Amino acid sequence: MKFTSKLFVPFVLATVVAALPADEAPTTASGFDDQQGIKPTPVKEQPKKNNESPLLSHLTNRERQRRGLKLRGPAQVTPKTCSSLRVESGLDIYSGIIGSTLDMNGRYIVTKNEKDALSVSFKDHELKPSNGPYGFPYIRATFGVVTQTPPGTDNLAGNSYNFAMLTRTTHTPAESPAQVGGSSFNFKTGAKQHIESSIFTIDAQNGEILPTWYNTDGTAHPSTFGVNEHSEIIISMNIGQYNAKVGGGIAARIFCVE
Repeated sequence: MKFTSKLFVPFVLATVVAALPADEAPTTASGFDDQQGIKPTPVKEQPKKNNESPLLSHLTNRERQRRGLKLRGPAQVTPKTCSSLRVESGLDIYSGIIGSTLDMNGRYIVTKNEKDALSVSFKDHELKPSNGPYGFPYIRATFGVVTQTPPGTDNLAGNSYNFAMLTRTTHTPAESPAQVGGSSFNFKTGAKQHIESSIFTIDAQNGEILPTWYNTDGTAHPSTFGVNEHSEIIISMNIGQYNAKVGGGIAARIFCVE
């Protein structure tokens, strides 16, 4: 006699459920009988397991950030003092330290002059300079004046040349999009670009500073530091696109030196 697949489905499902261990039983309410009126017995939900592939366990926090994975903790150290901020790039000319002296447009640049090293304190996702010019108490990002649409003003994207400049600014709340605020760039140039301040984490494993930009819709976008041909420090999600549009961009990494 020939059986169709429809006849086998109920049997297979019943067998699978019955074979489950007690601690892996379905988490819906159980023990209810319509005729006897027995109340359902709450079933304790099993804790969620970490299903991350072992192939990803070796990734550094920088690589995990790029992939949108949870950072291995502690991902940041609070508070922390950095006697200098070391800049590493693929070219020696764009490697060195961040200087405490701003350029003529109020932007931070890479220098080889150890005597001009910028020192900072880190707390609550913010970098606060302890030397250099005064007037704006935090190291933050001011959105660039060249904008690609989409993604539009105050937004970064993986396929966009949009960028922000490392400057001194006033305070902005953590995890908030760019907003109106004072910055050394706006002061020097008369621009009215928006700013973000609480965007940094420090990797406890190697002291690397990692920036995360928040778009206008509130989404977080792990980003990359870069250095342009004028040695100015930028933040972008695509240094290659920035280089093609603006010119002279090279990816860089910044580390806290205690």
